[in-house]
Amino acid sequence: MKNCYKNLIMCCSSMRRRAAALAQQDAGDAKDSATDAATASVRATISAKAASRAASDAVKLASGARKEADSFEQDIVSANKTAASAEQHLADAQREAAQAEIELNRIRYSALAKL
Repeated sequence: MKNCYKNLIMCCSSMRRRAAALAQQDAGDAKDSATDAATASVRATISAKAASRAASDAVKLASGARKEADSFEQDIVSANKTAASAEQHLADAQREAAQAEIELNRIRYSALAKL
């Protein structure tokens, strides 16, 4: 029976060593996984910062484009107003020229009638 206990103790001791070895291997695997996760986290942080800078640049470009478009729109509105004013002045000048021609013809006929 002594041998049986001795064998049992040796078996338990062997199992403990095996369990300890497996635990050490699991700990090493966990450490490797944690290192990989930390590296991925750093890379993700760098990518996120780059994306944030790119988005900020895009917002600045969009803002500049909006300002330029607004300015262009104001120029078009101003040009339309100037064109409308010029058309009105032209119409007024044509009307005044027609009235002057009518008056000139009236004076001519009046002068001819006196002859």
